[in-house]
Amino acid sequence: MTFKYLDTAIMADIANAVRERNGSSRLYRPGELAGAVLALDGKGAGGGTHEYSGIERGLVNDAVFKGIASALRLHTLSKRTYKPRDMGAAIRALDFDATERPRALLHDDGTLELNVYAGLRTDLDADVACVYEVPTGGGAPAWLEAADAIRAVDFRPSMQVANVADMSGWFEGCAKLVRVRGFDNVAPSLVRVDGMYAGCTWLDTIEADFAVAQRARAGEPFGGCMKLVGTDVALVSEDAAGDALHTGEHGVVVYKGADKRRFINANLYSGGTLTFTLSEPTGQYDCISTGRLCAGIAYGAPDAMPYHALRDRVKSVQFKRGICGYADMSLDWWFSGCDAIRGFTGWENLFHSMYLGDVGKLVTYRAKSMRHTFDGCALSSIDLTGLDPAGLVDIEGCFAGCANLRAIKADAAWELPGQCAGNEVFAGCARLVGGNGTQWSEAAVGASMAAIDRDGRPGYLSM
Repeated sequence: MTFKYLDTAIMADIANAVRERNGSSRLYRPGELAGAVLALDGKGAGGGTHEYSGIERGLVNDAVFKGIASALRLHTLSKRTYKPRDMGAAIRALDFDATERPRALLHDDGTLELNVYAGLRTDLDADVACVYEVPTGGGAPAWLEAADAIRAVDFRPSMQVANVADMSGWFEGCAKLVRVRGFDNVAPSLVRVDGMYAGCTWLDTIEADFAVAQRARAGEPFGGCMKLVGTDVALVSEDAAGDALHTGEHGVVVYKGADKRRFINANLYSGGTLTFTLSEPTGQYDCISTGRLCAGIAYGAPDAMPYHALRDRVKSVQFKRGICGYADMSLDWWFSGCDAIRGFTGWENLFHSMYLGDVGKLVTYRAKSMRHTFDGCALSSIDLTGLDPAGLVDIEGCFAGCANLRAIKADAAWELPGQCAGNEVFAGCARLVGGNGTQWSEAAVGASMAAIDRDGRPGYLSM
């Protein structure tokens, strides 16, 4: 049993807060306060206030405060902690509005839950950090004040009765929003979506539990969505109109039961190692950045990479087994501007071959595109040993702007397939020299020079 030695005015404030909320003038012993807080229902108000005129400080059993805090947590759907001096204010701030109306609950894991219940209630197993009004009649929502904290949006089934018609700008500027769940719960009534996801640069998924039919929806909701991948496993155009918000062919909304997309994780650790893997970050080392890339997607800009803001921290790159098990890989822009990389391991994992017994054929996945992969890097050498080039079809600007690049190493058997093309592959690589002494020339910077430098066959690569 432990005790706290504190000002008795704190206990008086807690008791007064209870009386203000339950409308009584009752006097409470310390041990009765937790039960009184738990019994609050918002139906009483304006109770009597008592000033304590006894001793100024005293000992109070710590269990008293634990009980009050527990009661507050039950009312607020949270696991937050409370100091004794803050408990009076927390009691006064309790919301007992039991009207059935839409509410937006921001959880401490970054999920914004939208539901409709009589009173404050959550369907999720996470603490509620803040509660917002839902602007059902249009207008900017209050939760945008916490835009940087929102990682996911979850439209719960109860939102079906809200019949919201206009969600224009609802998630504008939520740059770290990755996934929207339960879109089918708001889709039937939704007719205006202009700028709904504008500036959601990390958004890659809008998901539904049931099919969403195509219908006219006014506005362009996807401006700045450079990573959004739809049903066809293709990037969604930032100019796509609101009528693309549906499941099925050419739809933006992915039906959970038929999601053909596969994601790999890009995890950057404090030591500078960047891993491409199917696994979540491990606890063995400090992960300073993590994000998803959809397998097979050719992203159109370097800042689509989840680690781009920390690219100067990338010192080594590891490709883990299994990442090429779903689709041919596009490495477009992956290492653009990553100036501190000292080495790569696991290039051989960008090759995967498997026999599909149900269709009776062998399927092979490889790296298929390396557009601007190293564009603008300050690296002096790049080692591609282990990378199978047989599936490459486009290496446009792969090494463009690598002014410090002196050597590119590859396996002796390296040979690009005939269908591989690309202009400006070596543009600006003035210091580059092939393994047999071929000097870089401004007149020879295309894909044909991505070859091992040999007698009678010039190239800029070395063995």
